[in-house]
Amino acid sequence: MSDSEYRSLMLLFQVLVDDFRERHSELLTEENSPVKQVRKFEAKSLSQAKRSLMAGLSDFIEFSLDWSAARVASLDAACREKGIITFSE
Repeated sequence: MSDSEYRSLMLLFQVLVDDFRERHSELLTEENSPVKQVRKFEAKSLSQAKRSLMAGLSDFIEFSLDWSAARVASLDAACREKGIITFSE
């Protein structure tokens, strides 16, 4: 993964994490945010951060198997509004 792909996928990851937090605030807080964890890895090692990001995105891909088409469309719209890669891409 290139550095620019990493930056783009981190923006997507933030959208996914924010959506998850809105739906499951009892499970995910700002303190235990996966984005925060990836950023901690990034401070130490970009390659480790990239691996962590891919693991997190893989989790969301697995979760999405149970999502409605409307939810995916909503996430994609949120990404388009921000000018970033969509979840469907």
